[in-house]
Amino acid sequence: MKNLCSVSNMSLRFAKTFYGILFVISFLTQECWIIALVGVLMIMGTFSVKFNLPYRFHLWFVRSILNKKETTVRKGQEELSFVCVLAGGALLFGYRFPFLYFGKFVSFFRGMTLIVSAFMFLSGFAGICAVTVIYILFKNFIAKRK
Repeated sequence: MKNLCSVSNMSLRFAKTFYGILFVISFLTQECWIIALVGVLMIMGTFSVKFNLPYRFHLWFVRSILNKKETTVRKGQEELSFVCVLAGGALLFGYRFPFLYFGKFVSFFRGMTLIVSAFMFLSGFAGICAVTVIYILFKNFIAKRK
């Protein structure tokens, strides 16, 4: 990977768990605007980790308020951007927000909201991100084709 950046693994997990909590809130309140908010927050993280607001809040809280030094890991900026653009774009433009807003297949997409929140919690608590796995498979497939 050419573009490596240092990120706090715990802050990334916090951000994913925060997104999962917002998904559960959107399911319970049946508000599609919360899904749009999560999509916007994720798309902002596409450009840089600095624009990922839940990540930045957790990092600030741990360093400033708790005075703890977090360990950082090296991750590829392409991987982080791919995860944010795929998840955020799918939420905002793809399959969830437009259908819920216009009232098409509402029950199906409410169920999808629960499934996505489960994946977000899995990513936040266990560190296994389904979209990152898709990125790795896609990257290996492209590398083999060359």
